[in-house]
Amino acid sequence: MEPVIHVMQLAEDTSVAGRYQGGVLRRAVAEGARFAVVFHDPPYADDSSDDLRGLLPLLLPGGVLVHERGDDRDPLPGGPAFTSRRRYGTTRILLYHRLD
Repeated sequence: MEPVIHVMQLAEDTSVAGRYQGGVLRRAVAEGARFAVVFHDPPYADDSSDDLRGLLPLLLPGGVLVHERGDDRDPLPGGPAFTSRRRYGTTRILLYHRLD
C-alpha cells in the first residue's frame, strides 16, 4: 500500500493502519478521525462483521469503505447494505458508501 501512496503523492493525506496494530480503531474513534476512503482487507477466514461495524462510522459524508472477501456472504445481514458488489475470480469486493 505504501508504494502506491507514494507514487500517487498522497502521503500527507493518508493513514495506513494494520489490523493487528493495537487500538488503531479505538484511537481513531476517540480522536474523531474521519476518512473519505477506507480499505478493509481481512484474512478471508475471519468474520469481519465487527471490523465493518467499527469502520463504517469513520467515513466522511460521501465516503466509501472498500471491503475485500473470499465468499459471497453478506458480512452485515440486517445492517448497513453494501451499495455495490464486484467479483474478480475468487475475490469479492463490497463497497459501502456513506450517502448522507
